[in-house]
Amino acid sequence: MIHDGWTPFVIAARDGKIGSVQVFLEMRVNPNIPMKGSNTPISWAAYNGHKDVVVMLLKHEADPCARDDGGMTAKVAAMKYQHLDIAKLLPGCL
Repeated sequence: MIHDGWTPFVIAARDGKIGSVQVFLEMRVNPNIPMKGSNTPISWAAYNGHKDVVVMLLKHEADPCARDDGGMTAKVAAMKYQHLDIAKLLPGCL
């Protein structure tokens, strides 16, 4: 864990570093562990438009319905920032 809950895995997903994300997943890092504020790696990838990372996380059982402290899912994050191609990949969550 590093400052303010930012783990190297979350940073890699946030920044679209697919090679690093793959290494973490191969090391069996849980893709659903949120950082401080409840943002998960898939939420950060969706928020920043990293479609390849979102797809990889989904293949490794990342929960697309996980919500941050404000109730936002990865789909809502993608839609909010106009990443409609990513939003189409993610289910609507109740």
